[in-house]
Amino acid sequence: RHLEENHTKLQQAYERIRESEEKYRELLENASDIICFLDSDGIITSLNKKGIELSGYALKEGIGMSFLSLLDEVHQEEFLLRFNESLKGTTAVFELIVKKKDGGTLVLSINSNPIKEEDSIIGTMLIARDITQEREMTGRLLEAERFAAKGMIAAEIAHEINNSLANIETALFIINNIRIDGEHRKDVLKDVYEEIERMSGIVKGILE
Repeated sequence: RHLEENHTKLQQAYERIRESEEKYRELLENASDIICFLDSDGIITSLNKKGIELSGYALKEGIGMSFLSLLDEVHQEEFLLRFNESLKGTTAVFELIVKKKDGGTLVLSINSNPIKEEDSIIGTMLIARDITQEREMTGRLLEAERFAAKGMIAAEIAHEINNSLANIETALFIINNIRIDGEHRKDVLKDVYEEIERMSGIVKGILE
């Protein structure tokens, strides 16, 4: 009877563990973020549905692939730095551009966490959020701000040059249509030269 009771308790404990594992697996698979497990060599050992959906790789293709193969040289260095830190027990948050199967790219915000087994670190868990659209939107907003700034500068330059042209036009009208003595004529011509120099300075500033 004692053995039967212990056996029943063990069965109940195993059932609770099984249910817990199923819930964990379901949460992992249906997470809105990419969840990827890497071993100590940086090889993908597990990839959830979101990772498969966004990367374009089938599960059989993704498992066993080196995570480095998804990165260009610049981002490989960044990843290796973070990955080695993770293997030493450090968590980190960073961004990477990852290549998809179809040749496109994903901008990912990644949280890396070491995976421990007893006292040893055997790999890394990456939780990644796709921020590609956010980065594209930020880029478009920055470009729009640049265009707006260029427009304001162009309007200011046009205003300044137009003022100088108006002053030159007035001076030429005075010289051509109004009788003035030689001294006054020199003053008017001096104003014309000053306005030309002013416009020349504006153009030089633009070129610089």
